[in-house]
Amino acid sequence: MTAGCLPEELMMDILTRLPVKSLVRFECIHKSWNSLIKSFDFVITHSQNPKNRTHGSIFVAYYDHDSGNMFFRSLAPNSFDVRADLVIPSIIKQQYMIRSSCNGLLCLCNYDPCRILLYNPCLNQYKILPTSNLYHMTLSELFGFGYDSTNNDYKVVRELLSWDWEQVPRRITEVYSLRRNSWRKLGSNIIPDDIRLCGGIGFVSDSLFNGAIHRLAYYSRNNNRAGMIVSFDVCNEEFHMFSRPNLKGCNADLKISVNRDLLSIFDLAFQVRDEVCCDIWVMKEYGVEDSWYEDVSDDDEEGRGYSLPGPDLPSRYRVTNYEAIKTIVLAASDKALYPVPLCSKGGASLL
Repeated sequence: MTAGCLPEELMMDILTRLPVKSLVRFECIHKSWNSLIKSFDFVITHSQNPKNRTHGSIFVAYYDHDSGNMFFRSLAPNSFDVRADLVIPSIIKQQYMIRSSCNGLLCLCNYDPCRILLYNPCLNQYKILPTSNLYHMTLSELFGFGYDSTNNDYKVVRELLSWDWEQVPRRITEVYSLRRNSWRKLGSNIIPDDIRLCGGIGFVSDSLFNGAIHRLAYYSRNNNRAGMIVSFDVCNEEFHMFSRPNLKGCNADLKISVNRDLLSIFDLAFQVRDEVCCDIWVMKEYGVEDSWYEDVSDDDEEGRGYSLPGPDLPSRYRVTNYEAIKTIVLAASDKALYPVPLCSKGGASLL
C-alpha cells in the first residue's frame, strides 16, 4: 500500500510516534506526509506525545563575549558532559538573544525588540514574526512566550509604549498567534503605569506555569517599591498580579522558574566560601501569597546543596536539586551561560 492510500488518521497515529529526526527524513518520501508533518495540528499532537519527550540530552545556550556570538551545546543530563556543539543559523548567532522557551521552541529578539523570531534548535528551523501595525511605537518590551492548550496555539505577548500629545505615556499590549501568524491589539494600560517588569534583552526572564506566563516585576509608588509577580493567562489572555517574598537580591539577581512542579524564585545574591550561591523560594499553593517558603536541602549543612559538575561548565552556582540547575545563570570569565532554554531534545516541536 502506498503512502497516499493510507488513511490520514492512521498516518497521523504512526508519525506522531516517531522521533523528530525520523520525521525530517520522511518529509521527502511523499507530498501528503510532508504536508501532514508540517501542519499545525500535527505539531501540537507530536509535541504532546509523552513518548517523544525523551531526556537523552539537554540544550544549553551560551554567549561568547569576545565574538558576540551565541552557541548551543548538547549536554549529558546527569554528568553535564558536552556531547556536541550545534550549528545554528548565522542570523540567530549574531543578531538575536534568547528571551523565552516553550515545548522546545525558543523565542528570541534582537536589540530592536520589534524584531522577534521563533527557533527550533532540533530541526535548525526558524520563523521571523511579521511586523505589527504598531511597530512605530517608541519602546517595546517582550513579556513572554507560551502555549495555549485550549486553542492549540503558541502566543507571544509584548508591551509597547508611546506618549500622547500631552506627553502622557500609554502602554499597549498585543499578542501574536502562531496559528494565525498575526498580531492583535489586546488593549491599553492593562498593566498599571506604576508597575515595571524586571529583566532585559539577553535574559530569559519569564516562566510558563499553570497555563500562564509569569514575570518578576515591582511597583513604585510614593517613593516606595515592592516586588511582585505579573502573570498572563495564555488561554484567556488576562493579566493577574500577586506579591512575592522580600528577598536579599536586587531585581537583577532574581530569576523566576518552575522547581519541583511549583512556581519558584531563585535569588543569586550571596556567597559561601567565595562561591556564588542561591536561595530558592517556592509558592506551595499557587496564587496564595502567604504560601511562599524557602526551599532548603536536607542533606547540606549550609542549605545550598548542589554543585554543578562537568568539565566545561563552571561550578560557581550551587542549587538545592537537579531540576533547579535548568534555571541558574552560570558565569565564567570569557562566556556566560544563560538560564533555560534547557529543553528535552525529543520534546521539541516543529515550526
